[in-house]
Amino acid sequence: MKPYIVDEPPLDPASGDQILLVLSHDERNGDAVTGRYQLWRAGTPTSAPIPVRGTAPIFGGRERNWTRAEFFAFEQIIKN
Repeated sequence: MKPYIVDEPPLDPASGDQILLVLSHDERNGDAVTGRYQLWRAGTPTSAPIPVRGTAPIFGGRERNWTRAEFFAFEQIIKN
């Protein structure tokens, strides 16, 4: 079963040391979930909430009868 990648925004590591991810499901909108994230540093927000651009089906229906959400952030280190 293929995973759904809903967004791949560039993140500036200097913007914060935490990410708050909020997912919402509107039952009137079928099986789609929307999301937004916010960058934080030391428990204080450093950005406004940023909408996730895409959606993916969850809660069964078509080809899915389970859901596993994953959120990854990584930093590329360039050596000179």
